[in-house]
Amino acid sequence: MSNFKYKLYKYMSGRNGADNLFYFEFVVFLIVSFVGVFFRSDAARWFFSLAQSAIVVHSLFRVLSKNIYKRSAENAKYLEIKKKVTLFFRRQKNRVKYRKTKVYRKCRSCGAFLCLPKKKGTHTVKCPVCGNRFNVKI
Repeated sequence: MSNFKYKLYKYMSGRNGADNLFYFEFVVFLIVSFVGVFFRSDAARWFFSLAQSAIVVHSLFRVLSKNIYKRSAENAKYLEIKKKVTLFFRRQKNRVKYRKTKVYRKCRSCGAFLCLPKKKGTHTVKCPVCGNRFNVKI
C-alpha cells in the first residue's frame, strides 16, 4: 500500500490538487445529481447528465492541472465571490436578529454598512472606514 501512496504522491507533485473551488464543484455535482433523479423526460435527463459530465471534466482538469498560477487565481476569484455572498447573508441575518435595537445604513462616500442604535430623530454619524460625517434620519 505504501508503494501506491508513493506513486500517487509522485504523480500529483507539481499539480494543483483539490482546493476550495473543487469542493464547491463537488457539492454542485451532488446537487445536480440529486435533482436530476426527479425528472422523467429524456430531455431533462440528457441535460442533467451533460451538466454532471461537464462538472466532472472541469473538476478533474483543475485537480490535475500543472498550471498552478492560473488555478490559484481561479480559486482566489471564487473565494472573493464566496466572501461577498457570505457577508451579504450574514448581514441579512443580523438585520433580522437586531431589528428591534439596531438600524443599518450605508455610508454615502465609501459604501460601508454602518450599524446604528435605533433612536428616533436626526443624528450626525461618522463613518469608521473613511471618516466622512453625514446626517442620518432614523
